[in-house]
Amino acid sequence: MDSALSRNLSRTDLSWWHRRYLQQAEWTRTARVHLYRRLEIARCGTILEIGCGTGVISNELVDRTDSAVFGLDNDFTALDFAREQASNKMLLWLAGDADKLPFADASLDLIVTHYFWLWAKRSDVIINECRRVLKESGRLAALAEPDYSSRQDHPEGRPNIKEFLMSDLKAKGADPAIGKKIEDIFARAGFKTVAGSVCDKTAYGANPELFRQEWKLLERLGYPSEELASIKKQPEEKWITMPIHWAIGRKK
Repeated sequence: MDSALSRNLSRTDLSWWHRRYLQQAEWTRTARVHLYRRLEIARCGTILEIGCGTGVISNELVDRTDSAVFGLDNDFTALDFAREQASNKMLLWLAGDADKLPFADASLDLIVTHYFWLWAKRSDVIINECRRVLKESGRLAALAEPDYSSRQDHPEGRPNIKEFLMSDLKAKGADPAIGKKIEDIFARAGFKTVAGSVCDKTAYGANPELFRQEWKLLERLGYPSEELASIKKQPEEKWITMPIHWAIGRKK
């Protein structure tokens, strides 16, 4: 998720980002449900989501399993919001950093992330922490990581929408091409890794809400208003493709 963008936001802004996180989760739902089956989440006793933000994925996990589910983030405001929005009060929320996880060695069955590595600093330290707290044969799953560098837009816009978003992400400290790197990151850390991606072409007529959310985001980020208005005039011509990558690593 765009988790770093929620830092120190007002309650109104955080509500807007929560709605965006819900929409992102809807975009990746089909692939994520497939991964849940592959991960056999119902057999997991303990599950941690790192970078849980406002709790969208953590809530989904606790509703789908009888596992002890933990949501961890270093944004206190987002965690308070997540706690208030939680559909299941048994979900446990933790304030902390991913590079120093508050768990004992070999104590977790599964760690999941969703749009997390995009924003992760010191990914080598974080992934070693994940190895530390996972049980033998425990798994680390990146459910969705985007590759903005391979994004295509029609029309492209002036400035180019892909380049505009990549520039903004880099300025905020993110890696917009993280998706295509995630398999290698897991493998280099010693995980037995499988990975894949989806890259569907989405036209405005098939999912107008996706484009409305995108336009709102571009407006918030300062994309030129005249060009954005021009793109909105003929929405039926608009389409997007952007690869979304996933990876599952098993602790050896």
